[in-house]
Amino acid sequence: MNLKIPFLLFGIFFLFFACSAPDYQVKTVEFPAQGTTCKITYYAIDSLNRHGIDSIINLIDNTFSVYNPVSEISLLNDSEKGETASLLFRRLIEYSRRLHKKSHGKFDISLYPLYKFWGFDKKKAPHSLNADSLNIARDCCGMDKFIISNDSVIKFRECLKLDMNAIAQGFTIDLLAEYLESNRILCYMIELGGEIRCGRAKPDDTEWNIGIELPPGVEISSSLTFPLKSASVSTSGSWRKFYIHNGKPFSHIIDPESGMPAGKNILSATVICPKCIDADGLSTVLMLFDPEEAISFIENIPDTEALIIISEKKDNWSIKMSEGFLLSTLSDGKLSDKE
Repeated sequence: MNLKIPFLLFGIFFLFFACSAPDYQVKTVEFPAQGTTCKITYYAIDSLNRHGIDSIINLIDNTFSVYNPVSEISLLNDSEKGETASLLFRRLIEYSRRLHKKSHGKFDISLYPLYKFWGFDKKKAPHSLNADSLNIARDCCGMDKFIISNDSVIKFRECLKLDMNAIAQGFTIDLLAEYLESNRILCYMIELGGEIRCGRAKPDDTEWNIGIELPPGVEISSSLTFPLKSASVSTSGSWRKFYIHNGKPFSHIIDPESGMPAGKNILSATVICPKCIDADGLSTVLMLFDPEEAISFIENIPDTEALIIISEKKDNWSIKMSEGFLLSTLSDGKLSDKE
């Protein structure tokens, strides 16, 4: 007797009705995470078990938080030559190496010494900004200054310190999405910081409505929103973490080549792709490109689209987007300053 066909039909039946059961209800869970708020909206019969969600949040904090003194990354950063590392930690380091290569060196998780040099760990300008101190911090950075050996991360410079902040939130969202789907919750939207991942369309077959966060003082003639399902979106912006020093703004996004805060005229970059870790990392990378180069870079990555907001002159903005970036309510493609 062939049992494959009944099981196949059951699988198709489950996928078809997974988000359309008449007794499914919309549910929301919201909680603090990673210095911001995480919100999960989903459709299900029963409420989620919070223990699974909390376990994921605690796992990320205990592995990647530079603000947790006993996390894996903090122990590695404080070590002289390196530390043993969990499979999860090694997995994200290998991912970071691939993105470093793909982005021509613009994505770099070894820039924490420069991040601290520029004062972003304390959210204020350091007392001394000079070339000698900058060069000392730069010498402590570099993806070639550490390796993975068996189950350990080996440092070639004691002052080397890693920071996964550019992909940690996106990675967290992907783990939460895997948890939801393992519990047969396929219709969901997860928001954490500036990152979002959506599952299947809602039970009424409408997609999730996503709005792009705009830089302060920038307003467009039409609402910058679009429908989304089975995809992720991340927005990075130079305004999110910055300070003013001697009348000049300094952004938290560091250029690995110069060691300086990003100085391009891209105000924000939004990326859409299947996994949130990719959207998170790529949106940061785009902030370090010239606008034309940014779009060209994205168009060479499969299943990935981007929109960037560009500062042209004082109080004037424009946008550029990849060919496949479809906006449901943006009609003229122009930005205007805030009235």
